[in-house]
Amino acid sequence: MLLTYVLITLLGYYAMRRIGRTYERRLESQVRDRTQALEAAHEEVLLKTRLATIGQMASVLTHEMRNPLASIKLALSGLRGSASLEDREHRRVDLVLGEVDRLDGLLSETLDYVRPVRLSAKPVDMNRLLSKVLKQQEPLLGEKGILLKHEGCSECTAMRVDETQIHQVLLNLIKNAIEASPQGGEVGTSLRHEGNELIFEITNGGEPLSEEVMGRAFEPFFTTKPKGTGLGLGLVKRVVEEHGGRVTLASNVGIGTRLTLTFPFRTALTKR
Repeated sequence: MLLTYVLITLLGYYAMRRIGRTYERRLESQVRDRTQALEAAHEEVLLKTRLATIGQMASVLTHEMRNPLASIKLALSGLRGSASLEDREHRRVDLVLGEVDRLDGLLSETLDYVRPVRLSAKPVDMNRLLSKVLKQQEPLLGEKGILLKHEGCSECTAMRVDETQIHQVLLNLIKNAIEASPQGGEVGTSLRHEGNELIFEITNGGEPLSEEVMGRAFEPFFTTKPKGTGLGLGLVKRVVEEHGGRVTLASNVGIGTRLTLTFPFRTALTKR
């Protein structure tokens, strides 16, 4: 009788200990998950605060700088047309005009980067939007002798998006792909519907990206271009994620560089 009592007590003790440890592990897991969620929320708040600060600064800078930049450009353009300038002086004026345009572009890109996403009231025809962007890049494609291979998607074109922002995203990606491609190279674009997702892909046959560039490609102000702002891919990532989507980047010798934008089908609408 005593032995039975002792055995029951020991079994109860070990059972309670096991249950306690299981509960502790579950509690630790919940605390860890909650901590990660809070840290992610904190990072998101910090990012939005930084974006708001940059946005305010960019608005002020744009207002204060664009008028004098326009005056400088107007004056230099008039000076450039003067018949009394020598070739050397013409080149210097052209150089300054180029820098004025670069500053104006930097202001525009900064504003685009911080501008909030506003979904359109009406569905946007993605095929038409993409075709419009490709049409805009025809001169650059012709200049570099780039072959464009495009696959459209007539069954999944209508989406509620911020048309201005998505237009800028597509423009950035296609322009980057053309610039990264060698003379006479090839750029591929495709729009398709897979399962519950709408997918846009763009590829180029340029040199594969290094691990460092791959790891930092979407960081604001990171760029490998001598006169780049480093806001292009950062803008792409922010806009796509604010539409509920995601961006992936792959680069190797076999495929070149491929960038994929994936939008959830809840953002997309069936064609009318």
